[in-house]
Amino acid sequence: MWRSLLSFFPLAILNGETEEHQIDEESSLLTRHARNASSRIAMEGRLRRPLGAHKGTRSMKKVTVSVFLFLALGSVLLQVLPARASVSWSSPVAIVVDDPATSILPGALQASNGTVWLAWQTSKYRGDSNFDIAYKTGILGSSGVTWSSTVRLTNNNGLNSHPSLVQIPNGTIFLFQGYKPGTNTQIWYLRYNPTGWSNPAPIVSTTLNDTSPSAAVGRDGTLWLVWTRINQTCTSCTKTQQLFYKTLKSGVWSQERQLTLDTNQNFGSSVIVGKDGLVRVVWSKGAAGQNIYQLYLKSYDGTTWSPDSQVVSSGSADGNPALMQDRNGTIWLFWNRVVIVSQTAQYDVLFGKYSYNNGQDLSTRPEIQLTNTPNTVDSWMPFAIQSINDKKIWLFYTTDPNGGMNEIWALTSINPIAPVCDVAVSSLSPVYTPPNTAQYPGGQKAIGQNPMLPINTGLSNYGDASEIVTVRITISNSTSYNLSGSAYVNAGGSTTAQLNWNTTGVSPGRYNLAATLTIVTPSCAYTVGNQPDTSLTVKGAVHIVPTGDVNLDGTVNIIDMALVAVSFGTTVGNPLYNPFADINGDGLVNIVDIVACATHFGQTG
Repeated sequence: MWRSLLSFFPLAILNGETEEHQIDEESSLLTRHARNASSRIAMEGRLRRPLGAHKGTRSMKKVTVSVFLFLALGSVLLQVLPARASVSWSSPVAIVVDDPATSILPGALQASNGTVWLAWQTSKYRGDSNFDIAYKTGILGSSGVTWSSTVRLTNNNGLNSHPSLVQIPNGTIFLFQGYKPGTNTQIWYLRYNPTGWSNPAPIVSTTLNDTSPSAAVGRDGTLWLVWTRINQTCTSCTKTQQLFYKTLKSGVWSQERQLTLDTNQNFGSSVIVGKDGLVRVVWSKGAAGQNIYQLYLKSYDGTTWSPDSQVVSSGSADGNPALMQDRNGTIWLFWNRVVIVSQTAQYDVLFGKYSYNNGQDLSTRPEIQLTNTPNTVDSWMPFAIQSINDKKIWLFYTTDPNGGMNEIWALTSINPIAPVCDVAVSSLSPVYTPPNTAQYPGGQKAIGQNPMLPINTGLSNYGDASEIVTVRITISNSTSYNLSGSAYVNAGGSTTAQLNWNTTGVSPGRYNLAATLTIVTPSCAYTVGNQPDTSLTVKGAVHIVPTGDVNLDGTVNIIDMALVAVSFGTTVGNPLYNPFADINGDGLVNIVDIVACATHFGQTG
């Protein structure tokens, strides 16, 4: 792709124009030159080619793409995946070809049911002046790929951009996107469940421009959303770009928080939550107007964010990072780099690197060039997933190989990422009787609660062999209790190991749960990346309430005495009978229960 180096800057101010003016100009140019590949851009905060750039002799002939990977060279590849996985990559495969439409910015999701979702930004329906989001689903099986028909997801009057897909534990799929209904771009989202898509709704309200959403979900079910906020409040001042984020936990969104705080331009993020529970974010950082942007990483351990750490260094512009962790625990980073041909010509090439020690050495790992095309062909905007059917890595990206409009293509690891060993603790929770209540010390007969509190440990085998595992649970606050048992988990399957805790004599309070599993006879070696998900800790997971705490609020007080009084004299079957007020469980609420409540008056837990 031929273009001017002087004008390279993501959503920058060109010749003193404001961001709003620039987007309007881009829309106009795209309309006038919809067939001209040199006028295509990636809107909303990504690294992009500038307006008016040219591709040399590109329009005079078709370009035959010759893409190969340098992964096949040298023993360095044999280190990529210790579990004898792929040492080479496929030739590129066309995924979305809607010429004369522009198809850019793929976002993908490997759903829990085996289906792969692929969404992208397209001009197919309304032309380049107003992009929409389209998607399709597929099964990436060992015998080939089967894709559904393309579905238009957005149908509005605004500009839609940057789809990002994620799935939460209950199966609901979220799609986040940039949406510009008027003068500024906002982050909107839709939800998909078996009944279909929800109506779109904004996730953040601002008069600035929020773009480039990236989302990920951790093992605890928390959804992390990171995006770029572009701020320019005047026509002559320098715009700033900073990362912001918020989380969704138990159905409640947190307040937004600013992630980057320095004076550089920070934009275009990718977020993952690793098997070790760390939240990792990679993005482009650089000084305004320098045309050199490098990739930085920071992580969150549940308490604090780490300092910014540079993971890619070059004298060019590195952007559109895509993080992923494969089934072997290896962390991959893909991105595109502007390769300079001359002072006035450049094009984008895909690069990648990997780390199999949870990213600790990502900054020092060698870079791997993934595409080798004529310098009139761009390869950029990568997004990678680990397929659970064919067990390969799929790397989707935007390219323009045949002289027409941008399209979505893909590379795959030729061989599956296999064999691997990976049995994980996927969930950990108490089983209360009745459900959604709490546990009394020693139980309470009237509500059907016995002294033994079941603790369920969900086990998921993401590996390639069935395994026998030993499960150890520690229940703790000021005192610790230990449980252990064993379970058999089929390859690719899941099960629940239930261990019972005798709560007789246990002090009221909130207790943490920690589960650790060990493989009795491992079928293969565990990698560093897959070891962290063999344990899981849930703070305050168990609530032991004091005897006499009728309303289960953790305190025995006058409210509980009043509740016993309301049911005084009633027996089972009476409409006023409250089994929680029948503290001794004899089927009658009487003076004995009032005495029991009074005995524990003031206790908390």
